[in-house]
Amino acid sequence: MPHKVERWNCDYCKKHYAHKGSVTQHEKKCFYNPANKSCASCIHAMFSNYTKAPESMCEITGKAIFQELIANCPHWKEIKWSED
Repeated sequence: MPHKVERWNCDYCKKHYAHKGSVTQHEKKCFYNPANKSCASCIHAMFSNYTKAPESMCEITGKAIFQELIANCPHWKEIKWSED
């Protein structure tokens, strides 16, 4: 019989956890958290949408992203999402 399960979701990505402490720790290093000024929340990120395309990378440095957290990048510029 199905039953309800309560989970804690990251405010920045789709990851979810059983414990609030776990998601709190994750959010501190989440690639999508703008406070980290990392590649995934930067306007210079070029995301690969194709399975046979090269990895997602930074258009400034040419480095692959999502390999490690690069926090406080000097080239970081926030993505401005419109409300439209």
